[in-house]
Amino acid sequence: MSLQALVKLSRLYGADPEFVLAGGGNTSWKDEALLYVKASGVSLATIDETGFVRLTRECLERILSRPFPERVEEREREVVAALLDCRIPGEEKRPSVETLLHHVIPYRYVVHTHPALVNGVLCSLEGERIARELFGEEALWMPYTTPGYVLSREFHRVVAGWQGGELPRIVFLQNHGVFVSEDSPEGVIGLYARLMERIRPLFPHVPPPFGGVIQPLGGEIPGMLERIVQEVSAGTSEGVYLMSRDPVFEGCLAGEEGMEGLRGAFSPDHIVYAGPAPLFFPTRGGVPEEEEARSRTRGYLEEYGVLPRIFLLQGVGVVARASSEKGARTAILLFHDALRISLCAQTLGGPRFLTREDVEFILNWEAERFRSRVSLDQGGNR
Repeated sequence: MSLQALVKLSRLYGADPEFVLAGGGNTSWKDEALLYVKASGVSLATIDETGFVRLTRECLERILSRPFPERVEEREREVVAALLDCRIPGEEKRPSVETLLHHVIPYRYVVHTHPALVNGVLCSLEGERIARELFGEEALWMPYTTPGYVLSREFHRVVAGWQGGELPRIVFLQNHGVFVSEDSPEGVIGLYARLMERIRPLFPHVPPPFGGVIQPLGGEIPGMLERIVQEVSAGTSEGVYLMSRDPVFEGCLAGEEGMEGLRGAFSPDHIVYAGPAPLFFPTRGGVPEEEEARSRTRGYLEEYGVLPRIFLLQGVGVVARASSEKGARTAILLFHDALRISLCAQTLGGPRFLTREDVEFILNWEAERFRSRVSLDQGGNR
């Protein structure tokens, strides 16, 4: 019965773009012996009972106390193997990257989402102060920590040393998202409602989730972009280009000064699905100057080690590049989400972007590549 309730709760938030986009969100339910957590790559909006992985909590607890290699690649590989070993016989899906954190939280139902309005606080320079003013001891603030095992280990340390009575049921993760937990689905729903009631008035003029038109990019520009990408990347183009001219993008398309609030990455999901930053191209007569565009693309590749997923064509539109139409659509949705976060953060001292080290970790993290691949193939989430 509790698993059925978790399915219903997961779909409630998974179907709402105010809470979940593309690779965002995971949920769980636990008893004393087992944790049921969303499988990596399964969509919260359409999840059923087969979309959860059952793991033994005793095994998960041992992971938190065992040593792992210092080298990042070795550590992450061993953590994945250890998590897979905690599955009960017959389970084949890969559990969410946040599985250990779900285990450590002491309440039975856990719903983790990335609402743009909440991240407007969490990705701002004044975010911690605002969160404390709004929620006081009702919420726990966690500075940005490498997601997955490292974050779970740090949270486990906080919980082990907690001396303030009951652990808060709201956990804010800087530049990441929020965990809300309770011992009943109704408790989670009520707590999320109160959370949003306090945060929403901070941002009365922020646009709603994306509802605009996404269309194929016509004319000569697709061929030019494809040619540039192939030249600077030795033929590793992904080939699908979609565009949106939604009015909310007008500010960042007017000129490079409109890029100030978008020059970095706000969270892991934005990196995974929309790239570490957009790339702006000046245009003349609605078309980029090819040599200038080539130079900027080459500079982007040298800076980040990857090609851009989002191009901002001055006065033309937001263009997404991906290996599939779905991937390009998702990139536009996540860029729109980043714009909403930026507009929020600009009213709270300005945006707080992830560091270069944090961005590089996400770009090279096998767990995120796995999630991105599965979710774009199947429509799933984190």
